[in-house]
Amino acid sequence: MNRDGVLAAEKVRDALLARLGSLPSPVTPAAARVEKRFAIGGVIYERWRLRGPRDDIPAWFLVGEQTPAPAPTVIALHPHGRQFEVGKSQVAGLIGEPSRGYGLAAAKAGFAVLVPDLPGFEERRPPLAARKANYALSGEAYEKLLAMTALVRGETLQGWMIADISAMAGCLVLDQRVDGERLALIGQSYGGQQALFAMLFDPRFRAGICSCGFSLVRLLVERSILHNFALYLPGMLPDLDFDVLVPAIAPHPLTIIAGRQDQIFPFDGVEAVGNKAREAWTKANAPDALRLRYFDGGHDLPPAMLAESLDWLGKVLG
Repeated sequence: MNRDGVLAAEKVRDALLARLGSLPSPVTPAAARVEKRFAIGGVIYERWRLRGPRDDIPAWFLVGEQTPAPAPTVIALHPHGRQFEVGKSQVAGLIGEPSRGYGLAAAKAGFAVLVPDLPGFEERRPPLAARKANYALSGEAYEKLLAMTALVRGETLQGWMIADISAMAGCLVLDQRVDGERLALIGQSYGGQQALFAMLFDPRFRAGICSCGFSLVRLLVERSILHNFALYLPGMLPDLDFDVLVPAIAPHPLTIIAGRQDQIFPFDGVEAVGNKAREAWTKANAPDALRLRYFDGGHDLPPAMLAESLDWLGKVLG
């Protein structure tokens, strides 16, 4: 990228950091605590507990029994769908829809994979008794409580997410099966949103796959489409929408997957962002590092596109 492009990207990152509010203090990286270990179909599963900047982060670590170490490594971030009872376990292929098991697919494709719970999901919810006793500790109400708690402290839920994902990277590189120079992100929907923000924030992530993870926020507001609480950053509009954020990721390799009939992320907004992104990667002398993969369908991650994208990611990371 030329000097003007670097300065422009730095300006966008600085603006993003200002809108994220105060970030949790970074934690000293420490090896994860392994709570359980087993193998299914040639894939080793380890249940990890990582030290996070606010609380411990439960996660699954997956790696093929025959995968050479150190391996290129992916953090696979789960979707939202108001399915707060599932998070990491669905993406790890242990429960739920097989089409959402992209963490398991990545492990079978030769990556080491970390699949965490994000705040408010699965193991990062209050205990069942507390949820039954107080509606504010359950489901979407608890997500709202987290977001409002962050705001009154001068922070944001999105900032908490970014700090968590950065801490995950710090923990991963301590494992001998992980190549710390080949870290990437993949996410569907909410997970795609988190992958984009994390790539902007942490340069250790060399590449990413974002499936159905964004549209123009101004269109969401105009069309009264409600999304997760982390998406709404104070002062994000009018000058820090995704048509500004995504181009700032250039020239890092990025695959964007989107359905033309997506009902919650309007495709005209996705396409507008994609056009701006294409200009940015071209100016950065890396036009082939951006892949825009659009399909006729809704809010989904088609298996064929996932397989193709994992193959691409393997080649990008080497």
